[in-house]
Amino acid sequence: MHYIADMTVQYIYGRCKFPVPTGPNFVVDNMIKVFDTFVQNWKSSEEGEPHKVPSNAEEIMMNALIFAFVWGVGAQIDENTRSMYDLFLQEIIQGEDVNNKHKLEQEKAYPEVMKIKTNLGSDYQSLFDMSFVPGEVSWVNWMKT
Repeated sequence: MHYIADMTVQYIYGRCKFPVPTGPNFVVDNMIKVFDTFVQNWKSSEEGEPHKVPSNAEEIMMNALIFAFVWGVGAQIDENTRSMYDLFLQEIIQGEDVNNKHKLEQEKAYPEVMKIKTNLGSDYQSLFDMSFVPGEVSWVNWMKT
């Protein structure tokens, strides 16, 4: 999934505006920190104690990854270009070849593009309107929280 980060960084620095100058490493680090909030309680608190990874960990992680890209990266972008980024992320989720579509110049060849399985449903206009609820592995509109 690291190819999503590579393409996202190239996309946002080529097409989006930042109210505060921010480097690519900061953006990716921020995304990882947001993602980590969803999985940090899986780590054992004491040495030798087993990890507490739920049986649906992969499902939670895929949804948490999308949330982390929305807010870990998208929060750095100004509101005027956020909608473009939102559509870009939706294209990634749907499995579109964003590398070719947006003419991103990637140095590496990435595996075949695939649709990302999420529990977003279809009742939303913007990913920025949605919040991921890991305990239920579902998404809810912020206005309903």
